[in-house]
Amino acid sequence: STCQGVAVTLDPGAGYASYLWSNGSTSPTIIVSVAGIYTVTVTDGLGCTGSASAAVTNLPSPPVKLIRHQ
Repeated sequence: STCQGVAVTLDPGAGYASYLWSNGSTSPTIIVSVAGIYTVTVTDGLGCTGSASAAVTNLPSPPVKLIRHQ
């Protein structure tokens, strides 16, 4: 979970031959700020694959409190 509008980095770890994220990215890591479920499929040098998912949620911003000067 993150505050609304704050980006987080998703990183499945280094050392794979290729990465394919559910948003179409092929980068080893992605930076996201939109809530959703992100899945990555990794492939090693021998062609073996694995996948994992992460759910990103946005917490609402706290209400602004007015401070009155007297």
